[in-house]
Amino acid sequence: RFQKLIAALPPVGGATAAAAPAAEGQPKWDAPVSAADFEAGLRAANDLCKAGKHPEAIEALLRLGDGRSDPEQRYQAIGAAAECVRLHQYDEAKALDLCQRIGAQPYVKAARARIYQWAKAPDKVLEEFRDDDFSAWPESLAATGYSVRGAAHYRLRNGPEAARDFLRAFQFAKSYSKWSAL
Repeated sequence: RFQKLIAALPPVGGATAAAAPAAEGQPKWDAPVSAADFEAGLRAANDLCKAGKHPEAIEALLRLGDGRSDPEQRYQAIGAAAECVRLHQYDEAKALDLCQRIGAQPYVKAARARIYQWAKAPDKVLEEFRDDDFSAWPESLAATGYSVRGAAHYRLRNGPEAARDFLRAFQFAKSYSKWSAL
C-alpha cells in the first residue's frame, strides 16, 4: 500500500510550468528550472557570501531571483540578496529597495520585514507595519511579520502589543522561529 502511495506522488524536480511572458518593464523569465537547480543556485550564492565575496553573491542571488516567475522563489533569492546587502555592506536603504524587485505582495513586505530585523529605529518598523494583518499572509511569512513588529513594540516598551505579536508569531512559526518568538 505504501508503494502505491509513493508511486502516485508527482515527480520531484524536473521542469516547472512554462514561464509567463514579460510585460513592459518587467524582467524576462529564464527557461524553467527544477527545484533542485534553484536550490543549487542558492547554495552556490551562499558559498560566495561565506567566502566574503559579497558583491558576487548579491549579483548571483539577484540573477537567480530576477529569472524566476514564482514569487516564493523570487522572495527566497532576492530576499537573501537584500539581507547580504544589509548585513555585509551595511546599507539598509539599498537592502529595502532591493526588496521591491520581488514584485509581488506580501512577499515584498515580508522581505522588508526581514531587513527590519536589524533595524536600529523601531518606529520605522511600526510606521510601515502597524496596521498590517499578517494572518492573511502565507504562514511562513506571517511569522516573520509578527516577530519583527513584536520586536519593535518590545524596543519601544509597548508590552501588551509586543506580547500579542510574539504570541501570533509563535502560532504561525515553525521550529527555531517558534521558540524564538516564545
